[in-house]
This record gives sequence, structure tokens and C-alpha cells, in this order.
Amino acid sequence: RTVKAGQDNILTIENDSLLIISSGKTEVTFNKRTGLILKVRNGGKEISLNNGMRFTGFSAAFKEMKHNYGDNSYVVDLYYDNTAHATWTILRGGWMKLDYNYAPQGILDYAGITFSYPENRVTGAVLLANGPYHVWKNRLRGVIFGLYDKKYNNTITGQSWEYPEFKGYYSNFYAVEIQTKELPLTIISATSDLFLHLFTPEAARFSSAKTGVRGEVNPPFPSGNISFLHGISPIGTKFTRAEAEGPQSRKNIFTGESLSGTLYFRFGE
Repeated sequence: RTVKAGQDNILTIENDSLLIISSGKTEVTFNKRTGLILKVRNGGKEISLNNGMRFTGFSAAFKEMKHNYGDNSYVVDLYYDNTAHATWTILRGGWMKLDYNYAPQGILDYAGITFSYPENRVTGAVLLANGPYHVWKNRLRGVIFGLYDKKYNNTITGQSWEYPEFKGYYSNFYAVEIQTKELPLTIISATSDLFLHLFTPEAARFSSAKTGVRGEVNPPFPSGNISFLHGISPIGTKFTRAEAEGPQSRKNIFTGESLSGTLYFRFGE
């Protein structure tokens, strides 16, 4: 209901390495050699989302890009090895739809797609998901689905005391408006049971080897800082590693089954 195409024409500019697509106030620049978004502008103002989308948690090297006009849209197909694939559909007026699929296999910390955005430009987020607290693979209880207006903070759980934490994994993700010093970034999911990785918490300093802590309280996160995942990391305690905490605390096991997702992006108001 939120995603509505406009009447603006879709225009493209292309050279050897860049593909620039614009409609209405929105302009997005792709690197044809990597498949990555280089920059986004709305009404002449830049939104610093970049370095995505990328698959994360497993290997999926970029192979090629194909693009052409679709039905009242412009379609950019991205092909990767290991049968991974993604399609950006730029709709009239500026909404962008992303469909992706992949088939991870093996024991993995996490699996999905990721983007980058400068954390020092983030002021908060309005989140429609389970909250208000973040979760881990083995710590999914205690949160409630709802709409949460979260102000940015840099809380390290158990070490600093501004709760609920802003950064981390969120389950049952439906939508988020990331509020920034530039323009807001809105992302809506049309896929159930996705996790949102909303920036990465700083490592807890009390986990230093000098303290004698034997466990694991700093689990791995994707290399980007805005990610959409089908599996997330478990967490241990100060005294035990995650895998010692029982079956729910083990890493994700993927069997090569195809996974997919659909997201909608809006840059600016």
C-alpha cells in the first residue's frame, strides 16, 4: 500500500563503467563492472548509501550486469557465481524494488545481503519489526512486534546504559525509515521472516583477554552495516562460547536450498 509508482519518465545515461538511472527527483548510479550502487541523489541532495547490494556470509562473486526498459520501469539484472542473482526494478517516481535469490550451503554465521551507510550521519530510525530490543539467534524471546521510534545510541550491552540499544539484529522485519543528517532512507520488506542488521555494536571492552573472560560476547556481523538476512549469529556469555549453550546457539546450517527476498527502497521524502 505504501509503494506507489508515479508518472515521471525514466531516463538513463550510460558509459563504459557507469549506468545512471533517474525518475522524478531520484537518481541512482550503478557501477557496471561490480554491480554496486555508487551513489544516490534526491532533488540534487546526496544519500550516502553505497557498496551494495552485496551477498554476505558466503562467496558470491559478481559476474555481469544486464539492463533494459521494462513495463513502466527500468530493470537491472545482476548475475553472480554460485547461482546467486538480483534484479533492481526502478519504478516511475523513484521507488526501487530489489528481488534477490541465493542458495547458501554449509555452516555459516549469517547469510543474506548487505549495504553500507556512514554511521556518523545517522540520527535514528522508525522501525516496524520485533522490538524494542535487538536479538541474537539464540536470544529471540522477549521482544514484541510493533512500531518503534529509536534514537541513535552507541550502547554496548552490559557496559553502557542507554537502553534499548539502537544497533544490532532485529527479527520479523517489515519496514524501517533510517533518519539521517542527509535525507531519510525508507526500506520495506515484502518477504516474511527476514532479520534486519541495523549497524554493528562496538565490541565490549570487558571481553579483553586481560580480564580472563573465556566466552564470546562479540559475535560476527556482516561487513556492511545495513543488512537483510535469513540467518544471524548466536551469542555466548562472558564464560562460555555460543556453541556450548545448546542447539539453538549453534551456527546456521544451510543445505543449498534456494532463498529469496523482495525489498522496496525510497530515497528521501
